[in-house]
Amino acid sequence: MENLVKCPQWREYQGLNGWVMFCSAGAFAKTLSRAEAEEIGCTQEQRENCKRIMELNLGYSLQPEIVEAEEQPVINIETAPEVPDYAAEEKNLEEYPDLLTVAMVASYLNISHSKTLMLIKNGSIPAVRKGDELHVEKAKLEEWLKCTA
Repeated sequence: MENLVKCPQWREYQGLNGWVMFCSAGAFAKTLSRAEAEEIGCTQEQRENCKRIMELNLGYSLQPEIVEAEEQPVINIETAPEVPDYAAEEKNLEEYPDLLTVAMVASYLNISHSKTLMLIKNGSIPAVRKGDELHVEKAKLEEWLKCTA
């Protein structure tokens, strides 16, 4: 199938329940300057088209925030906090139980707990409710990782 939207941020893949179509910039809460948005074709008309497709496909839509260039935060490299090298610490998903907590998923993916909850809430990572807690099946997480690679 040919992509419905010609954009470097647009993702389409065949999932277990059919085609999944979404804006990866919106899914990961990216902020784009107006110039960056225009460069990739993220015009108001295209955003409305993307929104309509995502709402029909997923039932909701997430789009990147578009800001004026001067609104974007400036990071001073000299004073920026050091980012740990997560690649050096290799984790094996086989060591995890069949049903993972949100904290376990966050730890494995090396992302924050809130980011993990956002990915679960927007349907990117499939989860099940067990009592009052959300859990992710290890097999579903492995499938999701293969689709996003």
